[in-house]
Amino acid sequence: EAEQHCQRFLTDPSTAPISPTSKRDLEVDNAAEVYCRRVMEDPDLPQQIKGVVLEGLTYVLEQQSAMGLASREEDAMALHKEMVMAFPDSARFLWRAAVYAHEVMGQPEEAVRALKARVDDVAENDDGNKGMSKRLLSRLQLLVGDLDDAAITLIETLETNPNDFHSADLLRDLLDTQLGWVNGLEDKATGEARDGDA
Repeated sequence: EAEQHCQRFLTDPSTAPISPTSKRDLEVDNAAEVYCRRVMEDPDLPQQIKGVVLEGLTYVLEQQSAMGLASREEDAMALHKEMVMAFPDSARFLWRAAVYAHEVMGQPEEAVRALKARVDDVAENDDGNKGMSKRLLSRLQLLVGDLDDAAITLIETLETNPNDFHSADLLRDLLDTQLGWVNGLEDKATGEARDGDA
């Protein structure tokens, strides 16, 4: 019964987490959340279904917090963490959790720490996941304004995989931006010096 209610909730266009409705029906959401959480308690639940249910509930709680229900922010963050723990190799889940922690919870340092821990947890010989985690870390560092750390992470990523063109593009853009800013300061200083000599 719980599975049927949860499935209907997640797939019906009138209640689905990703739907054009601008306002959630909290009564319907809360009832469905109980059913979906009951479904996730099943130890034999396939991982794919668990991922769908977790992600669906996370979207619902994010939308509820966007409606001004501040109490749901913590609940949404807890589900993000649960998704990352259950699916540590999912770049989408890692990225969404980090961005939510930064933009909604106001915890950029915790978000960066969590992704750094993820990088450290990945085995050195697992190049694919190590590279993916480092790319996400560098994007987050750029997002929160840790430009020096982002440059270091990107350089380390490229040392491991010189063919990581996405990281190369990010590093080039970062350096171009920084050099443009430095050149602007130099031009300003030169102009002020010239004005002082006049």
